[in-house]
Amino acid sequence: MNIVRILKLFFSVILFPAFIFSQSISSEEKFSQIKTLANDQSKCSELYDLGFSIRAEEPLLAYSCAKYLRDISSQLTDTFYLARAYNLLGILHYRNQEFDKAIYYHRNALKWREALKNESEIGASYTNLGNMYSDLENFEMAESYHLKAFSLFQKLKNTKQILNCLCNLGILKQAQGNYVEAQNNLEQALQLAENLNDAESRIICYNNLGYLHQLKQQYDEALSYFFECIKLNEQMDAITSLAMCYYNVATLYKLKSNLSEAIRWYQRAIELADSSGAVRVKKIALNEIADIYYFTGDYKSAYESLRQKDTLTDLTFEKEDEPNLIFPENEISDKKNNQILVSLPYLLIVTLFTVLLIFFVVWKLKKNKQDE
Repeated sequence: MNIVRILKLFFSVILFPAFIFSQSISSEEKFSQIKTLANDQSKCSELYDLGFSIRAEEPLLAYSCAKYLRDISSQLTDTFYLARAYNLLGILHYRNQEFDKAIYYHRNALKWREALKNESEIGASYTNLGNMYSDLENFEMAESYHLKAFSLFQKLKNTKQILNCLCNLGILKQAQGNYVEAQNNLEQALQLAENLNDAESRIICYNNLGYLHQLKQQYDEALSYFFECIKLNEQMDAITSLAMCYYNVATLYKLKSNLSEAIRWYQRAIELADSSGAVRVKKIALNEIADIYYFTGDYKSAYESLRQKDTLTDLTFEKEDEPNLIFPENEISDKKNNQILVSLPYLLIVTLFTVLLIFFVVWKLKKNKQDE
């Protein structure tokens, strides 16, 4: 799993807003109540707020909110909430690793936001597209979008979003192997998070600084950052995010060759993932446990872990009538372009060899008949 996707996976499970836990009704009941509202503006506003707040913990219900919001806002020709519906659909497809659909929806959100000249939400779309291109390993386009967002939020003096931009730029530099600049960006982001007393942003910064030190093989420093993540997640009762923190700690113990401790933390991650429905976290933890068992020669336990992993079903959204989603050539990463260029000569050689082999076989058969 490449660097960006590991980091983005943390984002994909990060932090369910605490107020949801205080609600006396379930999210499904809340969704049903919203659909009965007479005021269309209130309905749109509450649909988006609910869908966005449950995007990590209840993605299927969030998806229903987003689709319903899209349909209502289209009927009302309310482009502000139509853009928000596209934005939420893009976020959900991104979390489900469906990058083509995510980019499609985020582009549509950006189009409507630019038409409305809504600078704050334009900046959010820039950030989302930057994240998409990071995962596609198109670092040039990713940096371009993140810098656009950074410049815009500096103009708006939005400290919280400046913090997020610095964090995203840190992740990007980290993925490119520029650890000095990555650490500088992440430490600036952490300082802003502490100034704002923003626990969610502090967790994100701690996690990424921990992973940076892990890449630099500074395992003790990395552990200290991950334990800070655990402490804050426990205070906020953010179960899914906490499961990912346990996974990160387990991986560090594995790297330190403390395999028994690694298995213990992976199992703790799996237990929390079970309780929160974080299938992807459970799958990667089971895969790591299987790897440890295989390394130690416990093939039976390795097989059992892989068997459990294979029984898990990834999240799938309903199929929609969408256009064919094809990336323009300039949006495919250099890495992917190189793979295509390398494979073409190989295919030509194989094809030529096959044709020559066929001619040889036919010639040989004819010659044998003539000899008879």
